[in-house]
Amino acid sequence: MDAQNADWIGCVRLNWSPGGGPMKGWRPRTVFTLNPCGVTSEAIDQAFAEMENGEPDITTTRNVELAGAFWVFPLSELATPEWLKGPSYRNYYRASDRHASIWASTPLTPTEQLVLQGLLLGLT
Repeated sequence: MDAQNADWIGCVRLNWSPGGGPMKGWRPRTVFTLNPCGVTSEAIDQAFAEMENGEPDITTTRNVELAGAFWVFPLSELATPEWLKGPSYRNYYRASDRHASIWASTPLTPTEQLVLQGLLLGLT
């Protein structure tokens, strides 16, 4: 994959109990984007707000489901075909000229997970 950009996302698991919401206590706490564009920060802030409100998108819920293990998926396998046609893809990917990505994640400790997202930009 010839990624032109990357996001590093540090996630931590806070206190959680069953029935405690779709994030299961996991929260992204640090994000670093190699080459941020004008709308990257705003889009990430909006996505984080949705997570805090208990409304994460499919890419986030899949990350939560897979937490605790090492994994690698292209966006097309991490998300659903419907998501790729919906507002989250449009608002968080296309608006930032992000068109495809590959996600990799590895646990650091039982309560810390590192997620790397390699991004393809400007594809048609």
